[in-house]
Amino acid sequence: MSSDVPQIILIGVIVILAIVLVILGVQIFFLIKESKETLKKVNKILDGASGIVGNASFLSNPLVKILIGTALTFFVGKKKIKEERSKPQQIKEEKVRRFFRRS
Repeated sequence: MSSDVPQIILIGVIVILAIVLVILGVQIFFLIKESKETLKKVNKILDGASGIVGNASFLSNPLVKILIGTALTFFVGKKKIKEERSKPQQIKEEKVRRFFRRS
């Protein structure tokens, strides 16, 4: 009877481990399936974007390039100003450099 206890414990551990591995396998299967669907959606979005950009002959116009560059510069500058305003202002103490020591 004393030799049966380790065998029962070992069988119990093996059964629990097998159940955990089956659950893990099913979860990995669903994860791979979901990632496949996500990649299909991303592919559709990128195909649509490449169609819009690829057919955009208006970008060859120099005036349009200047307007786009100006708009991008404006928005980037606006973002930097917001970031600077959101930071707490720190007063920096400047070190005074002296040529001669005062006694």
